[in-house]
Amino acid sequence: MIDLIRRYPKAFGFSLLLHVVIIGLTLLELSSQSERKLITKPGAVDQTIKAEIVDQKRLDQRAAELKQQQEQKAKREREAKRLQ
Repeated sequence: MIDLIRRYPKAFGFSLLLHVVIIGLTLLELSSQSERKLITKPGAVDQTIKAEIVDQKRLDQRAAELKQQQEQKAKREREAKRLQ
């Protein structure tokens, strides 16, 4: 290996320089990505989404409660009409 470097010093120097430049540019690009900031329009408001996990049992229970309330309301209306 050292024999090759002694035989071709210019090629070794060029290769070494090329590797240093490539590694330097890569590190420069990686460091500049972390510094980039999100550009937003003036007056733009960040919108967050509020979400929660919904359980199917709770949905079914709520639907049954609403159905029961509607039936009670209809029953009261029928009772009120009957009394009139």
